[in-house]
Amino acid sequence: MRTLTFILTIFCLLAFKTPAPRGVKWVVLNNILVRVSGSTNVNKFSCEIKNYPNRDTLICYQNNGSEIVRLSGRLEMAVFDFDCLDKMMTHDLRETLKASQHPSLRIALLSLQKYPAVNGSTEQLCGNVAIELAGVTKEMSLYLTTTSDDQKMIHMTGSKNIRFSDFGLVPPRKFGGMIRAKDDLLVSFQFNFKVID
Repeated sequence: MRTLTFILTIFCLLAFKTPAPRGVKWVVLNNILVRVSGSTNVNKFSCEIKNYPNRDTLICYQNNGSEIVRLSGRLEMAVFDFDCLDKMMTHDLRETLKASQHPSLRIALLSLQKYPAVNGSTEQLCGNVAIELAGVTKEMSLYLTTTSDDQKMIHMTGSKNIRFSDFGLVPPRKFGGMIRAKDDLLVSFQFNFKVID
């Protein structure tokens, strides 16, 4: 009787075992945009990274029966690639972000509330990301807009309000403090992924 009970217990455990997550690859395309916008007590500024030289891949994992999608992998961009269309402003931003000591800005997509629709429709999704800047990593949630097209491409846009001080950075000051950048920044991005089943 004990043997029969043991066999039935093992059978039940195997029957209800959660299936392994299914992995789908998203290849990061080079036509991306990361923009940092802010203001000083005198004017506004906007600095961008417009291309992505790496051919990184994110892996999306989704358990059957669960809508939440976990992701692994990250995008790594050079802080020296920021361009503010003004030589002095570009220099000041790179210096403030400690580009010499921490040359990379890293963005890891951690999770999405569901897998984006691949039927061409536009969706609003909540996601979680980790941003590493100047050697400090912060996890945060944000709203994303996703669309897809016939070539199995997913286009993702979003933005997040952050502060220099979130990453232990001091907003730049010039001319004896007469020009002071505000602590608040808006980070906007557009990423494009090619889906590989």
